[in-house]
Amino acid sequence: MFEDRIRKNLKDDEEIIKVIRKYALVFFGPVFLSAIFIIAPFFFLYPLFHWGSWGVLIFFLILIIGILLGLRAFVIYSLNTFIITNQRIIDIDQRGFFDRTVSETTYDKIQDVSFKIKGIAQTLWHYGSIIIQTAGSQANIELHGVKDPEQIQHLITEIQKENSKGEAVSVTEIAEIIKKIKDSSEDGKSPED
Repeated sequence: MFEDRIRKNLKDDEEIIKVIRKYALVFFGPVFLSAIFIIAPFFFLYPLFHWGSWGVLIFFLILIIGILLGLRAFVIYSLNTFIITNQRIIDIDQRGFFDRTVSETTYDKIQDVSFKIKGIAQTLWHYGSIIIQTAGSQANIELHGVKDPEQIQHLITEIQKENSKGEAVSVTEIAEIIKKIKDSSEDGKSPED
């Protein structure tokens, strides 16, 4: 649905390697709040309608607020992406309906790629943050609430190594890198072993 909006950030000769979104579990709170706002008016349907036109107005206002909260969570989930391409990394931060920030960096400007898993929930469900430190005056690129952040960190560092050789990385080389990372994570080894 929103793939065209994501693709318009790409250059003509650029290929998408991976599109990363926040882990769906991160949106449990906003979706739960939206569900409460949608269900609550039906629970109080009789008392609200007993108040007459004010009660009907309150019923529909609460229902509309719940629908808007759910729609906002869906839009943020769909558009808040981290795009890894064969030439650069693009971070699209969607914070609301009308609040979007797009950052990008090329692989030669990346100084460090790290991930952070903090807390009980992140440890149990294995999600965390990816932090890319860049050279110069560019701000760091961060994506929070990502599933399996260490695999993404390994993918970015491997692509960065391939790009540092001075050649563009092909899609088949990237597929081999991804396979290597997945195989090593299943074996419990790091991809460098």
